[in-house]
Amino acid sequence: MNATSKAILVTLGAYVATVAAIMVIVAIAIVIVLSLSLGCVATGRALFVLWAVIAGVCIASEIVVIATTRRQAASAKTRILLVAAYIATMLASFVFLAFSLMVVFNC
Repeated sequence: MNATSKAILVTLGAYVATVAAIMVIVAIAIVIVLSLSLGCVATGRALFVLWAVIAGVCIASEIVVIATTRRQAASAKTRILLVAAYIATMLASFVFLAFSLMVVFNC
């Protein structure tokens, strides 16, 4: 297996692990918010905290991918493409999750 294939596999693995971690965080947050039956204002504040935590997880994952592709990808073009694709995918996932949570809690 060449270096580019390893970099692609690491990037895909990081995406799967990040999305799985985010889903666990979201599931726990939804259970907590629904069990406490807070008002809409408190739920909105909880959503902002949840979005910040998810954004932090995404940024940490992007830093890990940048560091690993720097070591594993053979060419600069491959590194740039992998990192740009990963950041775009994480941004799309974050926006989807953020708006999905707004719809779920209807606030």
